[in-house]
Amino acid sequence: MIQKYYKNQILIICVILLGLLFTIKQLIEYNDTVNGGNNYTTKIIKQNCHAAPRMKSTIWINFNEKTYSVGIPYNECVNYSVNDKIEVLYNKNNDEFIYRVKNPKYLKNIILLGIFLLIFLLPWRYINEKLLIVRASRN
Repeated sequence: MIQKYYKNQILIICVILLGLLFTIKQLIEYNDTVNGGNNYTTKIIKQNCHAAPRMKSTIWINFNEKTYSVGIPYNECVNYSVNDKIEVLYNKNNDEFIYRVKNPKYLKNIILLGIFLLIFLLPWRYINEKLLIVRASRN
């Protein structure tokens, strides 16, 4: 029997599948929160905006005598200041607030992980063996 995949390739496929499932779960939770109708308008008590793409901009709000941090895109963060009112969505399952964005990052991650999965699903061991046979027959 010809093995078509390397052992490491199978491990990588499993890791990509786990990442894909986790990201899809996050997207479903985000959509449930957005469609759940738990919109609240509350006052910003602290703000931390970062222009660097790898750093997360955050605002803090008080709700029911508890302080929550809310991730927010930088281009939206600079439009708010302390004591401004902001509309946020409440996720009851995770006890967190979410700021609604037009294009959630989850879609980009799902597409990228899908492309990686397709690349790693190719039987590279089988392809390499066939290429070696073709090269050997030419010599």
